[in-house]
Amino acid sequence: MIRAILTLMHLKGYSADNVAFGQGGALLQQVNRDTSEFAMKCSAAMIKGKWVEVYKDPITSSMKKSKKGRLMLTIDNKSGKFVTRPLEFREALEDQLKTRYMDGHLYNQTTFAQVRAKAKEGVR
Repeated sequence: MIRAILTLMHLKGYSADNVAFGQGGALLQQVNRDTSEFAMKCSAAMIKGKWVEVYKDPITSSMKKSKKGRLMLTIDNKSGKFVTRPLEFREALEDQLKTRYMDGHLYNQTTFAQVRAKAKEGVR
């Protein structure tokens, strides 16, 4: 494809300096957030000591509207599935997300023996 483009440019009198070629990651690998069913997005930012909501709300598609504010991950009592909720629910529900690293310090460390034990029990 590149050879055909450069040949046509040459025939039309254009220099190859006028074009840049690139390739997307999909040509190198087919693993992305859709195949992994995972995406991580910013929903809040601390600016000058104050939390500010970060979100998108495109006018072209309301389906692409994102969650905003500080969030927590809980387990629904009825279905047993994960549910994202506003952080205000933290008094009533247990947040499944735990701080692991912050400001150069490690927290809530899990040993490999603990991982094996949880896997053996079938615990999330």
